[in-house]
Amino acid sequence: MDQLYGDILRIKNAEMLKFLLIIIVILISSKSSCQEKNYGYTFLGENGERIIEKTSVTPSSMYSNYYIDSSSQKLYTGIVIQMHESVNKPIDSMCIFNGVLDGYHKDYESIIWNVKYPKRINYINQNKRFGVYIRNSLSDSTRAWCYLKLFRDNVYYTYEIEFKKRRIKLKRARRDDNLEKLKLEKDRFRFKCLDELEEYFKSEGEKGIISDEILDKCRRLGFFSNEPIEEPIILGNCNIKE
Repeated sequence: MDQLYGDILRIKNAEMLKFLLIIIVILISSKSSCQEKNYGYTFLGENGERIIEKTSVTPSSMYSNYYIDSSSQKLYTGIVIQMHESVNKPIDSMCIFNGVLDGYHKDYESIIWNVKYPKRINYINQNKRFGVYIRNSLSDSTRAWCYLKLFRDNVYYTYEIEFKKRRIKLKRARRDDNLEKLKLEKDRFRFKCLDELEEYFKSEGEKGIISDEILDKCRRLGFFSNEPIEEPIILGNCNIKE
């Protein structure tokens, strides 16, 4: 009888230990999932503040991330220096206004051997957003696709351009937020060359949407050219975005 009681007690103790181990694993996992994800990047403010990149719970149509000062927990305004653990010098700088990116910034695919390889160059302000995905090598920076997103009187326009060897594909979407029932229009176009694409952007149908300023930014980011893309960087202060 004593032996049977001892066996039952050992089984209960083993089950209790197993249960405790499961609880510990869950607690460790939940703690690690709440921590900031570290991809080797560090963001520093103009005066050495540690800036944290956060993902919005309810992102708008244009933005999903925002930046706060880790000490004050307030939205940051100013230059943010982007660092990477494998590179001795800053890899880029970004202008932040009220926690939101404002101006040029880059996304990086890989940083190896102290060489930086941006995969995407973006330009953002409060009303429009540009982006170019680039295939970057040591000798060339060619674009794979480009996009332009902008607002006009609560109407949201997107232009997505895909570059192929023999043709250029354009997807154009229009979403009208002024209507009670959401209205979304989509169009698809094909062009044989970059000149045709630029002429479309300058056409009468797009003139009220795409301004000369936007056209200049598109040219700067290589929408209409096969030349290697110049990589803009913010220097000095938030008033200099070129």
